Amino acid sequence: MRGLVPGMTMWIGRRLRKKQEFHEGGTHAEIVRSRHLAGQARVFARRRYEKTLAEAGAKLSDLVTMTVFLIDARHTTRMTELRGELFGKDFPASAAITVQGFAQPEMMIEVQGIAVTA
Repeated sequence: MRGLVPGMTMWIGRRLRKKQEFHEGGTHAEIVRSRHLAGQARVFARRRYEKTLAEAGAKLSDLVTMTVFLIDARHTTRMTELRGELFGKDFPASAAITVQGFAQPEMMIEVQGIAVTA
């Protein structure tokens, strides 16, 4: 787990992996290679973050803020739509930052977040 858990606050930084683990829409590697923003965002939310938070006794709705790094500023509007789809109307505060590139050139998105539990 890459989440730091000091008390009730968790700082989370996960990245997509190339391992051949099946997910909705394909394996990590297939989703990353497809350069599909929605697929990569869903893997972050549903698989990477939900799993990390669950290991610490928290859930996706405990995220209070997230920073989304995007490969292209033109994806900001789509990411905002996806955030609503993934989190509902009570989504966490977020910032979108455009970057020059990622360690895996196929990646379009990386996400960091902070979760707080009661």
